[in-house]
Amino acid sequence: ASFGVGDGAETPTGRNFVYQAPVSSTKVQIFIDGTWLYYSLIHGRERHDPFTDRFGPNPWRQHAIEWASLSRIIAKDLQSQLAVQNGYELPLEVVRCTAFTSMREDTPSESERRKMIDDMTQLPIFDVTALTTDGPQEKCVDISLAVSMLYNAVVGAYDIAVILTGDKDFIPAMEKTRTIGKRVALCSIRSSCNRYL
Repeated sequence: ASFGVGDGAETPTGRNFVYQAPVSSTKVQIFIDGTWLYYSLIHGRERHDPFTDRFGPNPWRQHAIEWASLSRIIAKDLQSQLAVQNGYELPLEVVRCTAFTSMREDTPSESERRKMIDDMTQLPIFDVTALTTDGPQEKCVDISLAVSMLYNAVVGAYDIAVILTGDKDFIPAMEKTRTIGKRVALCSIRSSCNRYL
């Protein structure tokens, strides 16, 4: 709280003060489906989509992704959408980016997949859960993300959950998060997003 002169109320010293409520913010937590992100953004891009047309077929050899900018970009876009939709003006605070992914134990250290995970892990805003894939398909990544999103909603860790995915398997978790009273936003890549989302 801050106090200033001006409203006519007197302090014990006889000076006037104005009470101003503390500025509050809306807490945002970003949940990243890391496996989907890897396959949608890095591995398996189509030959002629806007991304590859702009950056080439193998952009990861010439460019680096600034993962630290991800939360800023998402928060800025979310803030502008909220303002347009209903005049929402409270500032957004990204409290955490939680990424869930997996890879095989023998994944080479120079691979794009390991580089993505290592780059995110080194940033303080990211909380990365990287599971080990034993067989041909990963296990427990989607359920880990869904449980984390619901748990953090229940304990009040955020006001808005942003889920970065294109996988429709997250629809039940998104719906349950809303029943707890939290808002849910989807961030995706148009060409890699399931139409049900």
